[in-house]
Amino acid sequence: PGITSYTDVMGTCCSCLCRDSIPDNHPTKFKVTNVDDEGTELGSGVMELTQRELILHTPRREAVRWPYLCLRRYGYDSNL
Repeated sequence: PGITSYTDVMGTCCSCLCRDSIPDNHPTKFKVTNVDDEGTELGSGVMELTQRELILHTPRREAVRWPYLCLRRYGYDSNL
């Protein structure tokens, strides 16, 4: 039958950025976990830093992009 789609050649987008495939010392991709105010895990994914934006890759969802110019504040919550 031959190749019928890009997924036949490249796999799915989710498999490209699997958390397990990202080494701990990768310079631009980081394993991340989303937690609620009580510290309960809500999900996990890979945060990617590019020249112009942060990109959150999560399984079975489209990537979420934040251009650096649109970020007003960043950091962490010391209560966690």
